[in-house]
Amino acid sequence: MAMAPSPSLVQVYTSPAAVAVWEWQDGL
Repeated sequence: MAMAPSPSLVQVYTSPAAVAVWEWQDGL
């Protein structure tokens, strides 16, 4: 993901879906 404003980062880190995406990317 590209650099995003702090509020957006907070939403990403607190989003279960985003966590799943990070886990998926880690498996690439």
